[in-house]
Amino acid sequence: MRLRFTTRHGFQTCDHFGITTWEGEDFDAFLGLELVKGGLGEFGGRFYLPEVFGNRQESEIEAYTKAFQTGEKQKFPGQFPE
Repeated sequence: MRLRFTTRHGFQTCDHFGITTWEGEDFDAFLGLELVKGGLGEFGGRFYLPEVFGNRQESEIEAYTKAFQTGEKQKFPGQFPE
């Protein structure tokens, strides 16, 4: 039997809500969060990734990424441990 864990932010493994991957699998990092208490109580089912996130050509991804303007990278005090 697998332990159902809850993170400090309230996420729970999706098996708690009766949700699996599209292949019917479940794993510890597959988490869900009810935005309304009991909102997923009778939901259940399988999660399917939308087609928009499917197989994309590297050239498509590069063209999309180039559309974003990038600024100079900044490091703020306390952001990274020294």
